[in-house]
Amino acid sequence: MCISGKSLTSARRPLEGRSILVTRAAEQAGELTRQLTGRGALVVECPTIAVVAPEQWDELDSALAALDTIDWIILTSVNGVRFFFDRLQQLGLTVATLKGCKLCVVGPRTAAAVLAQGMQPDLVPGEFTGEGVVAAFSGVALQGARVLFPKADGARDLIPQRLRAMGAQVLDPVVYRT
Repeated sequence: MCISGKSLTSARRPLEGRSILVTRAAEQAGELTRQLTGRGALVVECPTIAVVAPEQWDELDSALAALDTIDWIILTSVNGVRFFFDRLQQLGLTVATLKGCKLCVVGPRTAAAVLAQGMQPDLVPGEFTGEGVVAAFSGVALQGARVLFPKADGARDLIPQRLRAMGAQVLDPVVYRT
């Protein structure tokens, strides 16, 4: 059977006969590999990065010890969520210790990861970038607020710099490395 000159099979499997190299970290390649394979691609996984814990936890541990003084937590990736909540658990802390903190997450996957931890995001920027985070906070009174921004090693300084300029005290410990 043909649809507009294409067989039904090729319409459902538009990547048939194509080989695609997936370079995502091994623990994150599965979903993309399944989607591509389902569309007919031959997928070769070849991770070019690994996502690992920071070399030391001192800065994050210090911030977690003072959670009762934190007004906002900003999580910008699924990796950030995973390492943040894993460390919280390793220190014997529970999600309940975050009850006084508001939570900003970037993007629907990060929001889903936070929901899976039993937390409800308070703020999800419309644009999934550092600039989007800053714009989302433009209507929030940050003067004197304490913000915890657990980040990837090497992350841009845009969010901490701009939020500090808005009057926030920002703690930005490294929570994972790539």
